[in-house]
Amino acid sequence: MKQKYVISKNDDDASITITEFSEVDKDIYAQLCAETFLVADLPDPLQDNPEDVIDTFRSRDMFPPSDYAVRIADSLARLLADDSQRIIEVKIDDKAEITERRIAAEKLAEEELGETLEGGELDNMLESDTAETTVSETNTADK
Repeated sequence: MKQKYVISKNDDDASITITEFSEVDKDIYAQLCAETFLVADLPDPLQDNPEDVIDTFRSRDMFPPSDYAVRIADSLARLLADDSQRIIEVKIDDKAEITERRIAAEKLAEEELGETLEGGELDNMLESDTAETTVSETNTADK
């Protein structure tokens, strides 16, 4: 599923709106919710803990997962730091995110196995496990 968060400064520059969208068809997004905040009520995203900023914009209606919330908080900080910028979009593709995480986890597992096992040890272990299984299966079949 693809999602999009649009963070925009309102005309008075005293408030911002975060709008959440979800893709309903290829490149067609439907608005799920919108939350407006006074800039004065937000913790300073450049100085304060990002978790404080996230706690402020999360609500019952808009509760993005932690990874997404961090990206929204970072984008909010960039928007507030740049007076000329009025709007920022944070686009998220769940499928791509999950694929990236899986690849990173597989790479990490390979690196960790490579550090703990000398070259060829894993192959030898797998071959020996296969040989033991074959012997066990043969012995069971003989009985």
